[in-house]
Amino acid sequence: DFIDVPPVAPDMSTSVLAINDAHVLAGSAVDSGGGFTSAVTIRTDGTYELFTHPDAFVLTQSRGINDHGIVAGYRDALDGTTIGFVWRPTTGTFIDIVPSTMTLAHGINTAGEIVGSAVLEEGDAAVDAVLAREQVHVAVAVGVRGVQLGPVLAPRRADAEPAAPAAA
Repeated sequence: DFIDVPPVAPDMSTSVLAINDAHVLAGSAVDSGGGFTSAVTIRTDGTYELFTHPDAFVLTQSRGINDHGIVAGYRDALDGTTIGFVWRPTTGTFIDIVPSTMTLAHGINTAGEIVGSAVLEEGDAAVDAVLAREQVHVAVAVGVRGVQLGPVLAPRRADAEPAAPAAA
């Protein structure tokens, strides 16, 4: 059975793109007046939270949510690039992942591993990958329970602390 998800506000259209085991939905809400897209999570009681990456130009979209409520998604930038992110609702913080021409974070598992696509240099084809902070590990496939099937090397977990900058 399908259930219609009503718009989170009368002047917004809502798209649901992911659900976790607690039935929390993740997706986007588009402002019909200005075309600005915010990410949204919707709880089972119908309450919701809209959030926008502080560096987004007009688009913030959540594409995946894990059982800890951590959201993976992407945003646009003024320079035309698309940047993947992880958002932590408990702190309201964003972590941008895999700087590239285009990074789309499509999902996140309970271990904090993020899957998506990235175009690493202008003109390159997109690669499907396990995405990690400042790294891309090309994957043949990622199993339902996050088991990597392919040449993937220990990606950095989204729930891990950011790496310290390299010494100059």
